Amino acid sequence: MMAVDIENIAKQMPTNIGEWKKAEGETYYTPDNLFKYINGGAELYISYDFRKALAVKYEKEGEPEIAVDIFDMGNSYNAFGVFSHSREKVDHTVGNDIESEYAGGLLTFWKGKFYISIMAYPESEIRKKNIVDLSKLIAGYIDEKSEKPDLISSLPSENLIADSIRYFHHYIWLNTHFYIADKNILQIEKDTDAVLARYKEDSKSFYVLMIKYPDHTRSQSAFISFMSAYLPDAKDNIKKLEDGRWSGAKLHEQFITVVLNAPSAEKIKQIFEK
Repeated sequence: MMAVDIENIAKQMPTNIGEWKKAEGETYYTPDNLFKYINGGAELYISYDFRKALAVKYEKEGEPEIAVDIFDMGNSYNAFGVFSHSREKVDHTVGNDIESEYAGGLLTFWKGKFYISIMAYPESEIRKKNIVDLSKLIAGYIDEKSEKPDLISSLPSENLIADSIRYFHHYIWLNTHFYIADKNILQIEKDTDAVLARYKEDSKSFYVLMIKYPDHTRSQSAFISFMSAYLPDAKDNIKKLEDGRWSGAKLHEQFITVVLNAPSAEKIKQIFEK
């Protein structure tokens, strides 16, 4: 299978989509200048080892432009990570085997090592049709497998809210979805994989966080750091919080599993036993 790159996709982009015509030229961005294009948002992509981006515009007089951004994230794990960061409800607008999300004139999806955003505000039926048509063309240019991080398969399946799964390498993104601490007490770095998912049982929500470290030495150091800062004086590594909820952590070889805001200590023990 021949590797697909940004330049190859750029050459295949259609000259028009419906009555919208491709603007002359396209723009490329790298980690060094992405902030000029996405002011305040570049850090997200860079934290997922972003490599290169392509920006293409389609124009029609008197109408809002259609903006296409294609990000090469290096591998499919990171492409999924960026997609998972802000998604609320996964659909299959682009194709049955492609995870996407469409809402109010914005379509995002991932395929292989690429994360794609196609936007046309405000929403209209014709602009939506053009966005969907264009997304299917772009997906067809990418002949790569879309593989999710292996760590996701280790999450407990019972009561899992699948659309809530987040994958990341930076503790700031953990805090975005569930605040832990200002400091990196779990020692999440570029060489660690982390997944966070929300669960719901009897109308009560709780979270499971799983982190894979390069080796046991790193995981043990992170476990000691987390327990001393977040769950001091925990009995059997499980503690009742001030709000009546329970949180706990388990260290196993190079893995740490953390259960946050569980309804009971028994629920945490049940998860740890699986």
